[in-house]
Amino acid sequence: MPVSKRLKLRLYRSVAISALVLMASGSRLYAGESDADIILKRLEQLEKRVLDAERRASDSALRAERAEAEVQTLKSSQGAQETRIKKVEKSAESQKAEIQKTRDDLVAQNTQKKKPGANPLEPLTDQEGFEFKAYARSGFLTNGSGNLWHNYAGPYFTPAGSVDGAIGRLGVETNSYVELNFGKKWTFEDGSWVRFKVMIADGEDDQNDWTGGSSQINFRQVFTEMGNLKDMPAPLSQATFWAGKRFDRDNFDIHFLDEDVVFLAGTGAGVYDVQMAEGWKSNFSVYSRNFGDTSGYLGFYNPIVTDDFIFTMNNRVGKWQLMLNGLLSPDNNNYANLPWYTPSIVSSEVFGSTQRADSGFLGMLAYHDDSFYGISQGISKTALQFGWGLGAEARLVGADGNLGQNAKTMRFSTFGVTDLAPGWHFSPVLMAQVSQDRYIDGDDYKFVTVNGRVMQDITRSFGMQYEATYQYADIKPMGYTDYGLRTGLPAKGSIGKLTVAPTLYLDQMGIGLLGRPQLRLIGSYVLWNEGLNNFSFSDALGPQYGSYAANGMLSAGTSGWLLGAQMEIWY
Repeated sequence: MPVSKRLKLRLYRSVAISALVLMASGSRLYAGESDADIILKRLEQLEKRVLDAERRASDSALRAERAEAEVQTLKSSQGAQETRIKKVEKSAESQKAEIQKTRDDLVAQNTQKKKPGANPLEPLTDQEGFEFKAYARSGFLTNGSGNLWHNYAGPYFTPAGSVDGAIGRLGVETNSYVELNFGKKWTFEDGSWVRFKVMIADGEDDQNDWTGGSSQINFRQVFTEMGNLKDMPAPLSQATFWAGKRFDRDNFDIHFLDEDVVFLAGTGAGVYDVQMAEGWKSNFSVYSRNFGDTSGYLGFYNPIVTDDFIFTMNNRVGKWQLMLNGLLSPDNNNYANLPWYTPSIVSSEVFGSTQRADSGFLGMLAYHDDSFYGISQGISKTALQFGWGLGAEARLVGADGNLGQNAKTMRFSTFGVTDLAPGWHFSPVLMAQVSQDRYIDGDDYKFVTVNGRVMQDITRSFGMQYEATYQYADIKPMGYTDYGLRTGLPAKGSIGKLTVAPTLYLDQMGIGLLGRPQLRLIGSYVLWNEGLNNFSFSDALGPQYGSYAANGMLSAGTSGWLLGAQMEIWY
């Protein structure tokens, strides 16, 4: 029964009861009108309450009807949504069927391609295709006399440079050097790939536009590599195989010194990324090189050609790198170095000579951090190297055939790159090396180099670069002249350099000091101790005479200014 009807019945019952009460007490009602008036008022109030109750009941009924209508609407909406979901599911099933059909068609087409007479190496995609990468620098410098300064040695122009002791390169390079890398990569249907690469390079000290008569253009790399080969044992499933002439993939350097921490190169074969264990990958390779003058010209520096082999195991475990190199040159110990000037190579049987090494070892422990020494964002790399015999050349592995049988070298190097503040970029470098019995038994070569470069962003395309270098060297060659290139005299002292370089650049990626290309104006001031003079006939500190005079002394004193310009680019 509706709510309003139940309320009305209750009210009618109340009115009837009230009427009976009035009839039963009629004498009293007639006796006094005031009581009747009171009863009438109460009845009026009662009627008013009844009307209010009826109105509230009507409102409640209306709200109930609305709620019921909303429920019906919601049910209808849910039904429509379920219908749409079923349509989508049906469409998805149809699309899955079409995809499967397309896959089946591709498999069938691929099967036909691989029938006898078809090319099984036809690439699935050529998206990576042709590759072209490059590095180049070119510039000039004038010294205090106003003449062009020809510094073929670049940052290695000090006595320590003879044993890989570079200083900061900003503001001391005068040559033009270019590397052009061309490559072609194919990726196949099963995911395997192959890449061919060739590098053409040239370095030139001549300032003219045509230098064909003195050009050193050559092919520094010519190799092929392939990877992701199928049906390989698990440790080789992600390995890369290669053969030819190349720079080792895992070489790394300190760019701000133009100093390789380790540079392994030559003609050989190897495999990268052999999975030795979880988190541990190794590279294995053999490189061949030559000591001597392969042109066949006799009577000058090291004309005898001997062969050199480098066997390498390079391990990476997380951020750590352990590199082990064994070197072998069976015929190199037939020759020797003398503690005085000699125009050509001599036999190891000559009295007073130091026999050359025929074998050696070089090890390196390095840490590659993806932060600035754990202090701030950036990068940092640190390496400790130790070698003996043919391995006593820590930088250019297997490249120095003049090393003595007892030669030994230890070298430490570290550098990092970070931002000091917004718009301020910083890179510090520290390198120290000790090498003994290097060429002559009893000789001693020591140096330490500290370098810092700062770059200040003025705008998005203009900045100021500042570089400061300090190097200390204590070199005792024991009369060894390197076939007349050096005096054989000792050198001891310090050299310092300050460079300021206003720079135009396009640092769209915000990588600061490592952003290229750059166009620079250069001003450098170099100051050194007199004890570094007279070590070499060919370095910038003198003395110089004859054909070596063309290399250019920095100054006749112990300080000098350099002014010029340079561009540098890589991509």
